[in-house]
Amino acid sequence: MSLTEFLFSPATMPFAIAIGAVLGLAVIEVAGLLFGATFGDGFEADADVVGPFDWLHLGSMPIILWLLLLAMGFGLGGYITQYIAVQVTGGFAPLWAAVAVALIGMVLVTRLGGSLLKRTLIKDETDALPTAGMVGNLATITLGETRRGMPTQAKFRDQFGTTHYVQVEPLSESSTYHHGDEVVLVEWTGHSFFVIGRDESLDFLNDPSLRASEPLKQPERTQ
Repeated sequence: MSLTEFLFSPATMPFAIAIGAVLGLAVIEVAGLLFGATFGDGFEADADVVGPFDWLHLGSMPIILWLLLLAMGFGLGGYITQYIAVQVTGGFAPLWAAVAVALIGMVLVTRLGGSLLKRTLIKDETDALPTAGMVGNLATITLGETRRGMPTQAKFRDQFGTTHYVQVEPLSESSTYHHGDEVVLVEWTGHSFFVIGRDESLDFLNDPSLRASEPLKQPERTQ
């Protein structure tokens, strides 16, 4: 069996797609460097997120970097599984079995890789800007759209030049913000920031029909 046959066999095609996605995003990253817009700005990000994916570091790094770890773990796990199967049995393992092992590899790579990146590329939270100090910064929505109760990711650069990625949602229940919109961080909720549009004011808080249905929480102090 030639290398090309192994890499692009139907039994390894899902893993080829995953590795191809990693390589494609790497090309975009290099191209971005040439134009001054790169995903690499997020390597020093730090954000607070709670939920079932917290163990896999979702929210503590840029979403694009997190997805790269997922794809790399899945692709490498699948290829290694099929390589061992070919060497031992002379043929490919069933695709469902290879995918199952690849999913385990995906979780391990994301967990271990995320821990390593947080220690080396992403500032430890003791060095990060305190949560209360983030209030008032102008951020840009970087992923999808957000409405009340549906946070999304935004980024901003602090006075020290460090880029932070945070979860945000509108302060007003009637507002919706989309990718590329600029918003102001006005309140920390414990897991995300309430925001208003760059050109909006807080006057709407005087209208009971538009303000939050629950009292706003005071920003928590980072120890």
